[in-house]
Amino acid sequence: MVVDCGSNYSTPVTLGNTQVVGLVLAGGQSLRMGQDKSKLRLNYKGVSLLEHAKQLLQETGLNSVLVSGSELDQIPDIFPNSGPLGGIHAAFSYVRNNYPHATGLLVIPVDMPNLTSDTLTTLLKTASGANTVVHFKDLNLPMYIPLQRTIFDYLEGALVDGGVLSLYRLFAAVLAKTIPVPSGISHRELDNINYPAQWNDLNQ
Repeated sequence: MVVDCGSNYSTPVTLGNTQVVGLVLAGGQSLRMGQDKSKLRLNYKGVSLLEHAKQLLQETGLNSVLVSGSELDQIPDIFPNSGPLGGIHAAFSYVRNNYPHATGLLVIPVDMPNLTSDTLTTLLKTASGANTVVHFKDLNLPMYIPLQRTIFDYLEGALVDGGVLSLYRLFAAVLAKTIPVPSGISHRELDNINYPAQWNDLNQ
């Protein structure tokens, strides 16, 4: 399925020899939060978590930022209710059809508001030219995923078969590269915000 995401999504940036498109995963059901996390507003910035995540990818140097989700200007899952794998698969398909010069996706969740562009830049520098998925140790997101046919075929096969849809199974299947979390960053930078108490603590 091809979705027109509008004029805000233009040419992917060239980062070294790698052209990267940003992807925000915003299609989750937010059951633990009790409301759509992507629309929660950060008091200190005056923007939603979704807008913050998009801005973060732009600050990292990406000219093209896409959103996986169910809104009109987002990329819907081809296999609904399939979690992050479904969102990545749909965006993977969209980018291959609409960004002929792109070679990779930088994927972040919508609910990681403490994430910084410095950390994402570290990930991208390590991933530049990589032929497999790259992610931080003990974390499934953020991650870099090259637009390789073998990876797309794994995603498609896993979604067709159903069963356990896990990013860690993807990592094992494609022999993903694990890198250490950058030293010196806040221990909360890579936290997901899942519960109202976490959100209230962050957004005081």
